[in-house]
Amino acid sequence: DQVGQVEIELVVLRDYNQLELIELYKEAKVVFDWCMRGSERVPLEASLFGAILFTNNCESGSDFSDFPIPSKYKFNHENIRTSNDDVSKSLIDFKKWFKDTLQDVLINYWIRLSDFAPLRW
Repeated sequence: DQVGQVEIELVVLRDYNQLELIELYKEAKVVFDWCMRGSERVPLEASLFGAILFTNNCESGSDFSDFPIPSKYKFNHENIRTSNDDVSKSLIDFKKWFKDTLQDVLINYWIRLSDFAPLRW
């Protein structure tokens, strides 16, 4: 797929051993974890290798002491509605947020990476 003029590849992290995960983390620019519960290894480990975390403010993602990242990298899941019309609008909102945020990160990666310094300390 493409965001703007940047080609992207999506990899679902399932059934990889630790060495394979490390290689994927080294290549990743972004890691996305929806509704983190408890101590989440993937976003923490990936961020140590320079991946920028996208999440929402559900469970652990809402706790700045667990994930000290700026709110612009967290989708406000509380805006998701339950009726059919509202779900469609929520998906459009999510798609716009994700596309805009991803495009900004891919274009300004080295600048945006500094937003995640507290997560790597």
